Amino acid sequence: MHTREHVFVCILLLIAVTASCTKSVEVAGAVDNPSSAEPTAKRPTTDRQPNTQWPPPATQQTAQALAPRLPSKILTKDPEYRALIKPPTGDEFLKAYSTEYNAKMAEVEGSVAHISDTALREKARIDGWKNVDKADFEKQAVEAHATKLREYMATHRDGWIEIGHCEYDPSTETFRVFSIPASPFQATDKFEMHMDIATIDVVYTKFRSLAEPRISARIDQDVTEYFVQEDSPVYSREQVTQFLRVQRYKTYESRIRAEQMVVIGRGDLSDKNIEHMAIVDYPSETVLLELDPTTFIASKPSWLY
Repeated sequence: MHTREHVFVCILLLIAVTASCTKSVEVAGAVDNPSSAEPTAKRPTTDRQPNTQWPPPATQQTAQALAPRLPSKILTKDPEYRALIKPPTGDEFLKAYSTEYNAKMAEVEGSVAHISDTALREKARIDGWKNVDKADFEKQAVEAHATKLREYMATHRDGWIEIGHCEYDPSTETFRVFSIPASPFQATDKFEMHMDIATIDVVYTKFRSLAEPRISARIDQDVTEYFVQEDSPVYSREQVTQFLRVQRYKTYESRIRAEQMVVIGRGDLSDKNIEHMAIVDYPSETVLLELDPTTFIASKPSWLY
């Protein structure tokens, strides 16, 4: 009797193990192709438990990430700076920066104000501007804009300007910085410097700890979308999340790094002088590595003011 009970228990255990293995294969197949309603039977190479150090747990957040947000130092985030660095064009630019243009516009508008017919008023307005050369207005506006931009820089000496986004080539140990339109200068397409692998690894490690919540948010979005598409899921959210983290973590980290790891400059910007340069995490404004600005200065940027 005891022998039969023992055999029965063994059979139950064998069935449970078999079911568990089958379920694991289904989850792996489904995660490999989240848009498919029918999980594949082939187990992908990512069907291993994640290393205890890689990727980091989804709940891990550093003290830096949890620290209170200080006032922004990156001037690109300031609407006033963005309006200056990307001013309007055409007559809107003249209206914003030329007092002589605004005086002429007031004169013309005053001369047509008494005309009630819309078509006639527009014809009179066109006639009022017909022989006006806007070149002088343009010159005044350009000078006024440059002065205003210089004044802004003088009052934000402790601010950071974005020099550009960056990438690293491990085969040549080259760190490249690409210019962006939001900078107050027109630099060459890129400038580069040597950086050894150990140094960039430290930068990546610091960035990863800061970007962890953003990476996890993208993975969580994928998990949510997966369950929206599944009519009757047979595995848990925790299982799908685990597989997607192993499968997509490094890809998302690389994308976010390209988007949000930037090189900034600081100094006497009113005098077009970059005294300090660093790699920073854009959202948290955490300095990841101080850089020598010599290479940037040697690229001979052309400032907008």
